[in-house]
Amino acid sequence: MRALVLGRVAARTGGHGRRWRLGRHCDDSGDAARVLRRASALCARGGDRDRAGASSHRVSARGAAAYHGDAKLLEKYKQTFKTTKDPQVRTKMLAAMGYFGKPELQKAVLEYSLTDNVTASDMRTLLGGLGYGKEREALFIEWIYNNYDAITKNLPPFFVPNLPFFTTASCDAKSLEKTKTFFNDKITEVPGYARSLSKLEESINDCIALKNRELNSVNSFLKR
Repeated sequence: MRALVLGRVAARTGGHGRRWRLGRHCDDSGDAARVLRRASALCARGGDRDRAGASSHRVSARGAAAYHGDAKLLEKYKQTFKTTKDPQVRTKMLAAMGYFGKPELQKAVLEYSLTDNVTASDMRTLLGGLGYGKEREALFIEWIYNNYDAITKNLPPFFVPNLPFFTTASCDAKSLEKTKTFFNDKITEVPGYARSLSKLEESINDCIALKNRELNSVNSFLKR
């Protein structure tokens, strides 16, 4: 019961959306291998939907396969991305590449994102899955800080003001402060950062307040 209640609190206050769903499904079911086999089978048939349909808040079949995939699968995704003539397949391959779970493969994808193979519009698609999971999120955030100049050159100008949202861990005040410190110095270069930081601060503070209220409620319930 405690795990169930805390899981619901995490779902409401964690703010991770896609990250929480895949991690919860694989960890709680105790059958991650079955999920991977199903995802791989769907990919082999060209399918790219989860069980609930085409929800933007869920990881695609290709993304789920990538999360547990190896270097060979990553190479296959890259080749398909580069050679396909179908724009939708190209976008789906690119998005799925962002979910490779092993640190060395995530780093390889991050490096790949800065090559000539990935255009400015491609770059924003790839960023979507790179923060999935706490360890991957931490690696992704540090990569953004360390490669800021190269990243901003590769992104469409209209998308650059969104970067603070990628460097801030959900419901994390310390992460927010680090983001503010880093981007406040760059507002003269990118005025859009000011609005993003304001919205981000409001969102994180609301999340923390809600989390505290929910945890107090859970603790009261568990003491009965």
